[in-house]
Amino acid sequence: MSVRMYVCLCMCVCVCQEGALDQAMMEALVSDRVEFVKLLLENGVDMQKWLTIDRLEDLYNTVHVMLTLTLTIDRLEDLYNTVHDWTTATLYSELK
Repeated sequence: MSVRMYVCLCMCVCVCQEGALDQAMMEALVSDRVEFVKLLLENGVDMQKWLTIDRLEDLYNTVHVMLTLTLTIDRLEDLYNTVHDWTTATLYSELK
């Protein structure tokens, strides 16, 4: 376990606010932090109690939005590269 993960876990546990570990689990799952998810499961988060229908819907919607945004960014990068390549080729051919 890294020092950073240990400190994060200690902060979550020490805060003792209702739902602190719940929110940490949600963030860890959405951010694909596998080691932190394991750490939370080893230190008190019960996945069978934690994963409610509402949380499952939140996870699905959050991941769906992030995936859509990633695909949009990828498409914009492809479009930029296409336009850039076309512009460069056109300018180069005009200079000949």
